[in-house]
Amino acid sequence: MKWLVQNNLYREENDFEVVKETFDRFGVEYFEVATSNGNLIPEPDMDTSEPIMILGGYSLMRYAENNNLSPGCFSDNMNMTDWIQNYKENMLNYNSKIIRLGDVNEEDCFFLRPELDSKEFSGLTFNNQEEFEQWRLDTISTSIICNNDTMVVVSDLKCIHRETRFFIIDNEIISASVYKINGDMRTSTYINQDEIDFVKEMINIWTPNRAFVMDVATTDNGIKIVELNCINCSGFYEADIQKIIMTLDGLE
Repeated sequence: MKWLVQNNLYREENDFEVVKETFDRFGVEYFEVATSNGNLIPEPDMDTSEPIMILGGYSLMRYAENNNLSPGCFSDNMNMTDWIQNYKENMLNYNSKIIRLGDVNEEDCFFLRPELDSKEFSGLTFNNQEEFEQWRLDTISTSIICNNDTMVVVSDLKCIHRETRFFIIDNEIISASVYKINGDMRTSTYINQDEIDFVKEMINIWTPNRAFVMDVATTDNGIKIVELNCINCSGFYEADIQKIIMTLDGLE
């Protein structure tokens, strides 16, 4: 297996170094690339008929899909409709509406995110419709992937105490990291047993791919799934980068 690794992405510079050190330590061939307008810079000299996996952002994910790289990335079933259909009330936003961006019309405070895990924009909260309308007009006038027909998730605001990211491969939890506590970005490797038990229960209900990320939240109503993410495009926080990468590299 060869890897394409996006070099202009990582929130923590040390994460990129750990990724490269892992590949070097285990003799895994990889290419460092940046993305621009759907192209790779530099364009790697690689045989796309051979197994190639990516690690990077959503622009690199789209490159992998458009060029039929295999396995490329694990991006199937990354949408709120499938998550709600399978996990039901275990989803944090189970009671949400999934509608066109241009049809959003809310009177009170609300949360908004894309229906797909394609990062047209990050999840946002709005105090009223007027505030949302200004954002909508600004966004669709500048975005090349977001418009009034973009499907979005609209829900009421939730009280979240703690958020934890789990990396799951072949129905096993490979690693995990806390990434937010009481709304503040705080990381930790201490994972509560009830979080682990909940994620294992969810894995038994349904999995979207052989490999994916599950973000869960501790709320006043128990532990809920915030969202799933493509494992190839997810930040590591304090998860075990080497273990995650080498488990992915070993997939047949």
